[in-house]
Amino acid sequence: MNSTLDAEAAELIARFGMSSFTPVAKSYVALPSPSQETVVVPMNHIEVFERGPGVANFNLKRALAVLVGIRNGSALPPIEVHKLEQQDRYKLYDGFHRYHLSRILGFCCIPIVVVSPPY
Repeated sequence: MNSTLDAEAAELIARFGMSSFTPVAKSYVALPSPSQETVVVPMNHIEVFERGPGVANFNLKRALAVLVGIRNGSALPPIEVHKLEQQDRYKLYDGFHRYHLSRILGFCCIPIVVVSPPY
């Protein structure tokens, strides 16, 4: 994992007063997807991308919305992933904030929907 990214996520969590947060479930509550099956998978089954040079890792407004949802137990969208060749392995497509903040908060799993690659 990227230590700078982890430190930034931890800083946001602390800034919002959630440093002592302890998950009571495997993952955050997921909004049901109307068109795709939502499943919960271990965080370590997902390969993540790094932001390009000059692109901020976190948007404060988006990060705080994710943290508010998690703190309040509100349903958040599952992350979107592409299925990889290896069994039970996925690549993050959409959900950078939800993935990284959930991982640093201590969740072991995350809700996903598998989407087709755009190519």
